[in-house]
Amino acid sequence: MENLLTRNVENAPRRSLYKSMGVTDNQLNKPVVGVIYSHNQTVPAHSDLDKFLNCICEGIISEGANAVLCSVMSVGSSSIGGLSGKYLLPSRELIADSIESLAHASGFDALVFVGSCDSTIPAMLIAAVRVNLPCIFVSPGISTAGIYKGKKIGYSQLLEAVYAVKSGKITAAELEEIENEFCGLPGSGSEMSNSNTMCCLTEVLGLSLPFSATLPKGCAKRFMLAKQSGAQVINILKQNITPKLILSLASLTNALRFIMATGGSPDSIMHLIALRHELEISEKLFSYSFIENISAKTPSIVMLAPMNDYYMEDFDSAGGVMAVLKELNTQKLIDGTALTILNKPLSALYRKSSILNEDIIRKIGKAYMKKGAVALLFGNIAEEGCFIRRLFVSEKNLEFKGTAKVFNSEEDALYALHSQSVGEGDCLVIRYEGPKGSPGMREMRLVCAAISGMGLENKTAVITDGRIGGTSKGFAVGSICPEAAINGNIALIEDGDIIEIDINKGKISANVPAKELNARRKRLKVRQTAASGYLLRYSEAVTAANHGAVLKDKF
Repeated sequence: MENLLTRNVENAPRRSLYKSMGVTDNQLNKPVVGVIYSHNQTVPAHSDLDKFLNCICEGIISEGANAVLCSVMSVGSSSIGGLSGKYLLPSRELIADSIESLAHASGFDALVFVGSCDSTIPAMLIAAVRVNLPCIFVSPGISTAGIYKGKKIGYSQLLEAVYAVKSGKITAAELEEIENEFCGLPGSGSEMSNSNTMCCLTEVLGLSLPFSATLPKGCAKRFMLAKQSGAQVINILKQNITPKLILSLASLTNALRFIMATGGSPDSIMHLIALRHELEISEKLFSYSFIENISAKTPSIVMLAPMNDYYMEDFDSAGGVMAVLKELNTQKLIDGTALTILNKPLSALYRKSSILNEDIIRKIGKAYMKKGAVALLFGNIAEEGCFIRRLFVSEKNLEFKGTAKVFNSEEDALYALHSQSVGEGDCLVIRYEGPKGSPGMREMRLVCAAISGMGLENKTAVITDGRIGGTSKGFAVGSICPEAAINGNIALIEDGDIIEIDINKGKISANVPAKELNARRKRLKVRQTAASGYLLRYSEAVTAANHGAVLKDKF
C-alpha cells in the first residue's frame, strides 16, 4: 500500500505541511485515510461525535494506517421553512464538490464517510463515485423515540402538534411538553425519514457494514461498529475495492426495492437518479417507467411511524436492513451478487439475517400491500411524472377529487391554513417550489403537518413541484415534473379547477380541456426567481427532479 504522500520527491512540500502539524515520517510512510465527517451543533446527528470519530480512527490505526479528520458542511432538515429550507437540496452539490476537492487535493489513499441528514449522505455518495477511492460509510446513529404520556413519539407528531394548537385541538402547554419529550437520543431521527432512508441505502448499496444505519447513536454497539468500519476500510484499500466496482445498476435497483418495501422517503429516489447520473448509467435503464415497474412488483412489508407505532429502534431490533433484503430475496427481488465493502456478495451479508419480529418486518405473504410504498403518477398536471407515498394514504380510499386552491409559495399555503381558509375537499396546489423555481426545491413538510394537525388528513390534498418528505401522510403529491418555473402545466392550474388523483391507476389530472390549457399557456407569465448569490447560480444550472436535480454538466 504505497502512499500518495511518499510516492515521489515532488510531494515534499505536501509532506512538510503535514509535519508542521506534528505528523511524523513514520505516519507519512503509512497509508493516509481521510475521515470525512460533518460535525456541527446545528444537526443532532452530527453533534458530540468526538468519541465516535476516535473509535473510527482507532480502527484505522490498528490496521497500520494513519487517520486524518476532515470536516465538511451539512444543512439539516430542521431547516425546513422559509429561506433556510431552500438551501437543503442545493447543499448536496456544495458538499459533494467540497469532498471531491478535499480528497483530490489532500492525497488520501482511502476515505471513511461519517454523516447523516437529508442531503449529506447523497452528497457523500456522489463524491465517493467522483473520487473513486476505497471507502466505507458509517452513520453516527439514529435517534430513539421520545415518550409522551406513555407512548412513543417522533418528529412528525411534534410538527402536527404545532398545528393542533392552532386549531384548538391541544393547548400550548401540551405542545411544550411534546417539544421537550419528542426525541430520546439526538441522532438522525426516529422515523424512516429522508435521512434514515439514505443511511439504510448505504447498507443496501454495499458501502457500509450491517446495522450501520439502524443502531442508536451513542450505544456500545455503535462504537464497536465504528472501530470495525475503520479497520475494514484498510482491508478494501489492500484489495483496491472502489465505489465504481461496488455500485452498479443492480445495486441501485436493490436500493429502489428497499425503498418500495419499507416506505422509504420519495426524496431518496431522486438521489438514486443523481447517483445513476454520476455513475454514467444510461438514463433509459433507470427511468421513471423502470421505477414504476419496480414499485408494481415490490410488496410493502415495513410500515414505521408516523403511520404506525414502530420506530427505527424497533426496526433495528426486528432485524433491520438485512432482514428486509433476505425476505425480499425469497421472491428473487434482490440481486444478491452485488459486491460489498466486505469483498463479498450482498447475499453473504443478509444470508445469516432473520426477521426477529414479524409485526415490524412482515413476511411477504402478510405484506401491507402487494405494491411498493411509493407510487408514480402521470397526467396533464405531471406529464413527466410525480410521486406519492402510497403506503401513507388510507387504503380505504386511494382516490381523491377536490377543488384547486392555488399558491405560488409554501408561505402562501401555510397562511391559508393558518387562517382556516382551506377545508375538506380542497386541493392545495403549491407551485414554483421546484429545483429551479424555489430555487432549491423546499420540502412541504410544514404544510403536510398542518393538514394532519388540523384533522384534514385524507380529506385535503397537496400537490407540488417541491418535495414531499419521508414522514408526510395523506394525499401528498410531490416532485411534479415539469415544474412551474419551466412552463410545466402545474403553472396553468387556476383556483376552482377540479383535481383528480387515482393512485391505483397512477393518474393525476385537472379536469381542464387541452384547448383551455393551451389558451392559459398563451397568457402565462412565468414567475421569475428573486434569488441571489448561490441560489441564483443553482437555479441557472440545476436540472429537473426527474433527472436527479443534478447540475448541468456544461453551463
